[in-house]
Amino acid sequence: MIHKLVVCLLCFTLSLNGLAQQAATERKAVELLDYASQVAAAAGDEIWPGFDARQYSFVMTDADAGEYTIGFGGQSKESARKAMMSFDMRSYGLEDGIALIFHEAFHVFERDAARRGAKWRVENSMLVSQYPETSARNNALFNIESQILHSAMHSADKAAAKRKAREFIAVRKMRQGELDSQFVEFEKGLESNEGLAEYAGVKAVFAAIEAVVKKRAVIPFKNLDKNNYIANRFERLRRITRVGRNSRLRFYDTGAAQALLLDRLTPGWKKRVQATAAAIQDLVEEASVDSGDALKQIAESALRQYGYEDVLKSEEEIAERKLAERRALLDSVLNSRGRRYVIDVSARGRMGDLTSFDPMNVTMVGDEKRVHTRMLSVAQAGSYKATFEQPVVEDIAGKRYVTISKPDQNEVVVDGSPLNIAAPVERSFQTIRIVTPGFKFEASSGVVVINEQGVTVRVGS
Repeated sequence: MIHKLVVCLLCFTLSLNGLAQQAATERKAVELLDYASQVAAAAGDEIWPGFDARQYSFVMTDADAGEYTIGFGGQSKESARKAMMSFDMRSYGLEDGIALIFHEAFHVFERDAARRGAKWRVENSMLVSQYPETSARNNALFNIESQILHSAMHSADKAAAKRKAREFIAVRKMRQGELDSQFVEFEKGLESNEGLAEYAGVKAVFAAIEAVVKKRAVIPFKNLDKNNYIANRFERLRRITRVGRNSRLRFYDTGAAQALLLDRLTPGWKKRVQATAAAIQDLVEEASVDSGDALKQIAESALRQYGYEDVLKSEEEIAERKLAERRALLDSVLNSRGRRYVIDVSARGRMGDLTSFDPMNVTMVGDEKRVHTRMLSVAQAGSYKATFEQPVVEDIAGKRYVTISKPDQNEVVVDGSPLNIAAPVERSFQTIRIVTPGFKFEASSGVVVINEQGVTVRVGS
């Protein structure tokens, strides 16, 4: 089971829209939270029944937090609330800042033990690096279904929205029918988790604009046109497979867009999500698909309409570029300058258990290597544990971890005595401890080899 830290990292490493926009004016945390408080008061249950962002967001009071950091966490009787995650808000514009506050507060609400309803549906983060992101066929179908979803959002009336929603479901069912079931659940979980948090942020901006127009809030928006906001916000649906460098981001948009579509098609849908953890796409299907609809024919017609063959050709070219970029990333990590450390766990028969990692900064290269560019923690009970806060390669086939550390401030302690890492040596150990600025490792037995290639630890040898 993944450590709870992973759940926090999902939010901690993301901006609401994937890329934060530079604010024209840097607003302090107190000011932004005041705006958010006005929105929450004006919106009531409009954003989500029982959700109040004021319960889960607060100004960080840590000495190193500064004046711009907002924390997100559950309520506490203590004077200082503990944050599950925090954000320095100086890189966010006003709309994005308000949306982010509601997005992250909604994540805390999802996990609030006092919240009524079923356990919130979430994705299996272990699958993020295995998701078929470079499959041209999957991406071509995803591209088209997202264009259809964009069209559904902008339909003139409910009947037209329902027809487009039906097309969306038809193409999605075709695509998901070609995926392993675990990836289908991965998609549904992401849209429920991140997609609905994104929806809460978008609805907060809607509520804020309406409150300003009706003079129930004082927020210095430069644009009070909700249609303009929604058009700009969801333009990415028309190029969804090109959004960001991690496929996880696409489900922020598709989840939020489906939720907004459900607002038009079936009011009251939120109760189903909260009470039974119903998947968003299942609710869209219920609201738009009639029992006699031939989804296969509808999907095939939609593919012809949106030029599937041309889309597929484009996605094949993109897939080739992505594979080349992944190999280049792997090479850049393995060939970076510094002291090379290899943790060989092949004698243990398997890779270590993941205790935490950052799903937004892990890249699969082929079927046998994963590159973590931000952080990774692994362990095997009674044998070893390692924490990387620098790039590291998981060589799954070779059952080893490879990382490059800066040559200074490296310490290798074997059986209580420091080793001279400048001198070649091969030595068995009962305990070993390695400490570098970005990498820490401990093991109970094995062999350490130091040579001109670097430091290799064979655990359990």
